[in-house]
Amino acid sequence: MPLPFDIGLDNLADFEPLPRFVKIVLNGAAMDNADEVVFVLDLPIEDKFRAEREKLLQQRRYDEAYSLNAPNTFSISFKIAGTKKDLHPCAGDLFEPFMRILLNTVEIPYWTKKHVSSEFETIRPASKWKLVSEDLKSAVRLERIDKFGEVG
Repeated sequence: MPLPFDIGLDNLADFEPLPRFVKIVLNGAAMDNADEVVFVLDLPIEDKFRAEREKLLQQRRYDEAYSLNAPNTFSISFKIAGTKKDLHPCAGDLFEPFMRILLNTVEIPYWTKKHVSSEFETIRPASKWKLVSEDLKSAVRLERIDKFGEVG
């Protein structure tokens, strides 16, 4: 098992935005005593959107280009005491770097193409999680492990 991951929020200014986002999400899950956290990337943008986006980016029309990302979203949901709570979805472009940071922290290669199941611990606050995924590039689930070693 990897070393415990410090998710304390006292030094957030020392982190870049995405590592900060990872810490905030995990800290929130631990503090709210979430039973589960699910990260999902919706289906990728169709090729026609991709081509149009590239064209707009070349023309430096950034707002229009990124508005084409609407079909591609990154969703995060928490299950707390049996109730599902969804965070507002964000741009799908954030999923891969978010996952790379989370997986690197828990020592799982992002490019793994098979079923993944691994445990990790956090400190500040203390929590223990089981990370499970069939496809790291589209969905990852964290299941809380209680002090007796049981999931959920």
